[in-house]
Amino acid sequence: MNLEFILTTSQIIILASVSLLLATLGAIISEKSGVTNLSIDGTMLVGALTAFVITKVTGSPYIGVLVAMIASGLLSLIHATLTTYFLSNQIVTGLALNFFAMGLANFFGKNYVGEVSEKLPVLFANFDILVFISFFLAIFTYFIFNNTKIGLNLVAVGEDPRVADNQGVNPFKYRFWAQIIGGMIVGLGGAHLSLSYTPGWVDGMTSGRGWIAIALVIFSFWNPMRAILGTLLFGGISFLQFHFQTIGTNIPAAFFNMLPYLMTILVMIFFSGVKSGSLMGAKINIGPSSDIGPSSLGRHYIREDR
Repeated sequence: MNLEFILTTSQIIILASVSLLLATLGAIISEKSGVTNLSIDGTMLVGALTAFVITKVTGSPYIGVLVAMIASGLLSLIHATLTTYFLSNQIVTGLALNFFAMGLANFFGKNYVGEVSEKLPVLFANFDILVFISFFLAIFTYFIFNNTKIGLNLVAVGEDPRVADNQGVNPFKYRFWAQIIGGMIVGLGGAHLSLSYTPGWVDGMTSGRGWIAIALVIFSFWNPMRAILGTLLFGGISFLQFHFQTIGTNIPAAFFNMLPYLMTILVMIFFSGVKSGSLMGAKINIGPSSDIGPSSLGRHYIREDR
């Protein structure tokens, strides 16, 4: 194993993890406020299509990325409004919005299938700007959660919105903006897919990455720094897919294609064991309760119910 192979492998793994990391960070921000958002995959798809189309029209991938963030933020605005102020069921709303976004992207993207546009320029070591932004955002988000008033208030809302409200923190405002900001970051993940990782547009190009991101939120215990490790792990699985298919093996290609989703199932099984405090019959210590996720996750807050 030479140095060139190691460097090439590292680059592939990092590039494969960027869109997942951005989607995971967006979902973490939303869930830290206590809101479950299952529209991540559709939001990524809208971000990917918007970035591709705007880049093709303007010739500037940077404008494409910016508009993709805005489009994904507007989509998340719908989810935020319905779940925060109209108290709609978070699971049903997320699923409905996800299928709506998928249909919307595939409908407007049907004329662009197979086309290519400008790629994001490489800045260093074959990495574009979104690679650096994704890892910076993970570190920055961790800092915000643990060292700033806004972040601590957001965490407090996710844990117990009633207590936060009694302390003068507006739970509705924090939940509303957490979803919009989270959606914009998810849109960045979609933009990286269509402008860098797999340049171009095809129907359903996220290939379920949004659902993997939701599993990674749980796998990382809602910790942005752990999310880096989780997404790099899935990036490594993606590398194995391409590597073994390239060198030629007797293993069917379908097996490698299902590896990321098999890993997702294993992650969910692992988390179920961790959450119950035992795994394979062995008692385990799961640490602070904050590592299990926000206490109010998925629950509406109604100020009048006291």
